[in-house]
Amino acid sequence: MNYIKMSRQFICSVAMPLALMFAACSGDKPTAGGSAEETGIYAFEGSVAGRAARLAQMPENTDLLEWTSGAEEGAVIRLSELDSVTLDTTGTFYYARCTNSSGEFSFDSVALHSPYAMLELAPYVEGEWWEWDGNWSFAEYDSLDDRYTVTYSVIVDLRKAENIDINVVTYLESARIRNLVNQGKTFETAKQQADGEILETLGMYGEPFAFDKSDYVESQNSLIAVNFLSDFMWEWNWVAAPSEMANAFAATGTLSQVDSVRDFFANKIYNWSKYGRMTDSEGAFLGGLMAGLFDQGECTAEREGFMERVTVGNVDMNISCVSGRWTYKKIFMVSNAVNARFDVMTDARDGRTYKTVTYSLKYEDQTWLAEDLVFNSTDGLYTLAQAVDLPDSVVMLSSGECRESYGDHAYCDAVGSSDGAIDYRRLGQAIDSVAAATGTSQYRGICPEGWHLPWGQEWSDMLVWINEQLGEEDGDYMWSDDYLARAGFEGSYSGERREYVVKLDSRYDDYYREWEYEKDEKWATLISFGVGGWNIMSNSPDRSFRVRCVKD
Repeated sequence: MNYIKMSRQFICSVAMPLALMFAACSGDKPTAGGSAEETGIYAFEGSVAGRAARLAQMPENTDLLEWTSGAEEGAVIRLSELDSVTLDTTGTFYYARCTNSSGEFSFDSVALHSPYAMLELAPYVEGEWWEWDGNWSFAEYDSLDDRYTVTYSVIVDLRKAENIDINVVTYLESARIRNLVNQGKTFETAKQQADGEILETLGMYGEPFAFDKSDYVESQNSLIAVNFLSDFMWEWNWVAAPSEMANAFAATGTLSQVDSVRDFFANKIYNWSKYGRMTDSEGAFLGGLMAGLFDQGECTAEREGFMERVTVGNVDMNISCVSGRWTYKKIFMVSNAVNARFDVMTDARDGRTYKTVTYSLKYEDQTWLAEDLVFNSTDGLYTLAQAVDLPDSVVMLSSGECRESYGDHAYCDAVGSSDGAIDYRRLGQAIDSVAAATGTSQYRGICPEGWHLPWGQEWSDMLVWINEQLGEEDGDYMWSDDYLARAGFEGSYSGERREYVVKLDSRYDDYYREWEYEKDEKWATLISFGVGGWNIMSNSPDRSFRVRCVKD
């Protein structure tokens, strides 16, 4: 994952021998292509400075916006003079190499007959195994690293450029500008068109193009775009040459016309949504990029509710315009291997109809709501007190009550520093009293009459059964959210982590009693999907989750 940020700073001034600084440079050579390029007349004289940085591996316990680090010592930058009509290199080159880890570099005393220049970052870093010999010739495929290389670039008019930046977006921009210039367009017209096409492809409507300037990092959306595209390019380099992607964009101004490019990006977006940690802004960007890959245009008020079904390889997805932003969801077809029966039920409390699914387990039939409950909820999210249908005064524990119940315990200090905690003991007693009165271990909570909140054993039995029906190895739950969707359990995965309330049975009691603060958490745990599998976990006072009910 590589990108370069360039500014007018001179912190890392290049101190290189004169012969190296002007290697392959023919500064007094006139360049063809325009009346302004007369022998001895320079279209640009001065210095060009910047800062190089590469995207690092994602740090632990942080978010995507912190994926940056200074370029490694020895990173080499080349500045090439370009013909002012064709944008071909003229044979005039300057080189700079950063000598410290902060990444700043500068080109001093640059004199060009053309105002147009291309700056590039070498794909390798000076170190024990690679020493730069002054040549700018890199194999497209690196057999030692078993991957393809990429030389990021940016094309600029040095008379107007300030705070130049080189990154994965300007790499695509450069390829498109050159293609348009070869079609007869001027540099200014080609750049304007290429920049607009990039913003449309990225779903960044109404924003200025600023990727060729180092201050683009002040725009959260632009920074998100560079980070994601750099990560995707890093992955692409394992399977194909970056030039294939650049050439695809150069030819059409989109990433949608070459199936291999479009499907690669779409799959990476889907995988990021499923396994990555994302902010709301990052999710919105990926939605816009997904829509751009399929030429959906802008999600406007007039298109609210629009949905398009698209195919990515052998996977179908729905791309939808919802509340001014694009969303996407993988479509799972119910597997023929699963012996499931489908029906509907109506909640008499509000008249809402839900789909249901019944599984024929080994010992009994088990009927679930195939959709999330949304009774008295606009988004299907509930606090624990709402899900168990008990007042906060029963469910929640204050600092004073904690000390009365547990004594002077470290747990009570944590309760005192927050807005409270869950009183598992009192909650358990309230639920047990209902069980004693009804003569059943089932607990209805917020579920409709005739339905109840699922036990941990009910979740487990259902997951194991679906796993076996789909022919997977016993106990392999790595894709159980997919399993559920393929078995008719609708909405079990839609691009974000999903957590459901579960009432534990005695099988889990010992583990959870000792797991945190030596409390009995029997009645207040969650089952969680969407991060590579499922697990049962402790609840917290500020967490909201979803409800799936089981028929009595």
